[in-house]
Amino acid sequence: MAKKILEKQIEAYFVDQVETKLGGEALKLEVKGRRGWPDRLVILPQGEIYFVELKTMHGRLSRAQELRAIRLQDLQHRVEHMWTIEAVDNWINYMVKHLEEIFID
Repeated sequence: MAKKILEKQIEAYFVDQVETKLGGEALKLEVKGRRGWPDRLVILPQGEIYFVELKTMHGRLSRAQELRAIRLQDLQHRVEHMWTIEAVDNWINYMVKHLEEIFID
């Protein structure tokens, strides 16, 4: 049986990957008195900013998180949701290529 991975482990892995592979910051986002904000505010080179919610495989978004994501997207912000280490790896690999393209141009 596979060992159950905790949300905090996915989050710690995500932060490490953003910092080491993307050269960015993955700040813990805690907005006092406001519910539903994503876990992390990710600041990358070239002014790229993402809001990222991390969950476990069996985790689910609360209604407040769903509504906050919709609101952020309505304001033209990028919102990502990831449920596994593999999803984190896929996003990091995509972003490595994306940032390389930006730096080439």
